[in-house]
Amino acid sequence: MKSTLTSLLVFTLSCTRPAHTTHPVADGALSLYPKPTLLDEPGFTKLAISRQDSTMWLRADIQRDHHIFGYEQPDTTSRKLLLLSLFTDSVQGNPHQCLYGAYYESASLNDLHLTFVRFTNAFAESRLLSGAKPIDTLYFRKEWVMWTP
Repeated sequence: MKSTLTSLLVFTLSCTRPAHTTHPVADGALSLYPKPTLLDEPGFTKLAISRQDSTMWLRADIQRDHHIFGYEQPDTTSRKLLLLSLFTDSVQGNPHQCLYGAYYESASLNDLHLTFVRFTNAFAESRLLSGAKPIDTLYFRKEWVMWTP
């Protein structure tokens, strides 16, 4: 009886952990399952670009995560100028010290708004405007933005 239970347990474990799913992860260790990214999740919100006037916006949805930085240069190691995030710990008190602040959605930018300029390699170049007056240029990772239909 004991050997039957042991065989059943070994069989069950071998069915739930296939060997071919191992892969390297960022720290060099091996993982049994591919590490999912936020972009792989269907519930992830992206920064939208209007095809009509190039306006960029993001509306917060509690069911869909987002954590999107606007950088000073098209480089993720450059200064973080703006953050749009669903996560309270990333917004309250602006812990990332973004020059233009941290917000839950673009509507919270008050009198500021974003417009799309062009794609620059792996980034979407945008302008931060106050009314019609340009304030600064921000770069968002290309995979965090999408054109609206």
